[in-house]
Amino acid sequence: MSRILVTGGAGYIGSHMCWELVGRGHEVLVIDDLSTGHEQALPPGTTLLRGQVGAPEIAAALAHEHARSPLAGAMHFAAKARVDESVRFPDLYFEHNTQQTLRLAQQLRELKVPWFMLSSTAAVYGNTSGELIREDHPVAPASPYGESKLRAELGLRDWAASGGERVAILRYFNVAGADPEMRTGQSTPQATHLIKLAAQTVVAFERGQASGASSSVSPTMQIHGTDYPTHDGTCLRDYVHVSDIAGAHLAVMESLMNSTTSSRDARVFNVGYGQPYSVREVLACMQDVSGVKFPIVEGPRREGDVVRVACDSRRLQAETGWAPRFADLKLICQTALAWERRLAARTL
Repeated sequence: MSRILVTGGAGYIGSHMCWELVGRGHEVLVIDDLSTGHEQALPPGTTLLRGQVGAPEIAAALAHEHARSPLAGAMHFAAKARVDESVRFPDLYFEHNTQQTLRLAQQLRELKVPWFMLSSTAAVYGNTSGELIREDHPVAPASPYGESKLRAELGLRDWAASGGERVAILRYFNVAGADPEMRTGQSTPQATHLIKLAAQTVVAFERGQASGASSSVSPTMQIHGTDYPTHDGTCLRDYVHVSDIAGAHLAVMESLMNSTTSSRDARVFNVGYGQPYSVREVLACMQDVSGVKFPIVEGPRREGDVVRVACDSRRLQAETGWAPRFADLKLICQTALAWERRLAARTL
């Protein structure tokens, strides 16, 4: 089996990827500064280099590790991913998501690592119409977060064209849920993902009931914007289970590793299900699976939010054989809630 570099491997998506790789017999080297990741999320046997991608000491440690046991390829998940924060601090996002990505790519070239996979986002598309989004859809990011990822993509395309490394870019839609075996999940308390927040609201509500807290201080769930041009006035998103995201990476990785020729054209793949759900529909689903009718408060729109995104993933399926295993909103909500309850039990 191979040795794979996973940056951001202690984070939400990265940790799921590490468990999948280790489960298939691969050796995993992780770079993570643990600013949002958690070392306990890593599977046993993983080697962790703690620090930021591109930092001189991490670059030296990476070179040492590669000399000791060569890397077959790299998956780059380390990034900042909050749309609202990117609006306030765009330069921070361009440094972390764009410049650090390109510095890492250059180091991997110097180490002669043959393939590289970038964790990207559907946010590069910006506002879209009612059709499913294909990879050749025009890109027009509506936030600095999306723009920072797009710049990283463009830089990697130029990088691949100049050197011939095999490069794949995966544009995720809205990642949610948790490992069905409860080995890892979304553990960042300040996460802004809707399903994560809804699960946190359920758990806070349950704790309040258990402690006998007054209903007047019950936790609430806020909807940001109810005047969008959709069937119920709230945004529509294509939610994809995090384990299917990891599965997509495995499928693309196998295609990269099985290729015997260099390429000067980075491959771009969408990852999603093509079935969007509104904010109201997601909250109703979480209420249904939890049995908790938490209060919902309606508020104004947030800057940087887009109206509708829905994925066409036929290229990924046709070229790699990827097929989703968890394409069910109820299952996504159930695993997210099970993980949130698990986190809450640890703090009791």
